[in-house]
Amino acid sequence: SDGEDVQITPTLKLRRPIYCMAPMVGQSDRPFRLLCRRHGTTLCYSEMLMADEFAASAAYRHEALGDRVRDHPLIVQFAANEPDAFARAAVAAHAMGAAGADLNIGCPQRRAREGFYGSWMQEDWDLCCAIIAAARTACPRGFAITAKLRVQYCERGTRPSTERTVEFARRLVAAGADLIALHARVRGRPEL
Repeated sequence: SDGEDVQITPTLKLRRPIYCMAPMVGQSDRPFRLLCRRHGTTLCYSEMLMADEFAASAAYRHEALGDRVRDHPLIVQFAANEPDAFARAAVAAHAMGAAGADLNIGCPQRRAREGFYGSWMQEDWDLCCAIIAAARTACPRGFAITAKLRVQYCERGTRPSTERTVEFARRLVAAGADLIALHARVRGRPEL
């Protein structure tokens, strides 16, 4: 109920109601996040960043977040299709003061398809779970490991499936995700 705290991780606590600013490509920079926070947002995500580049490049990290995270709590969202890259990016985000790292399993853009990340890897549940597990192992328990996903299709791929979506979310939690965000549409079908 309103006014109660929700403990996401040992170090990430949010007061109800939780107002969350979703990651938006080209929009979720610090000035926009601060504007949202002034209007009551309690949790913000960065825009989607490339995990391998974030892990490897101090210049890329600085361009994305400055010298450290200054608005809290912030979950840094990453595009990744390799467990080690996501784990290294999560460790770097933690070192910069972020509250968590998010695996984007929801992006439907062409560049995500070409790079096999976002919603284009959502059919490979084992890979998605391995990516989450690698970050969970690499990061302290208080650092949130999260995932954003889309509604899953039924086994035959003909219609959206609440059951498969919940099953996938449960597998991600079992792999180490602390929080799941659902983009409640299927890829390529804005009406569903």
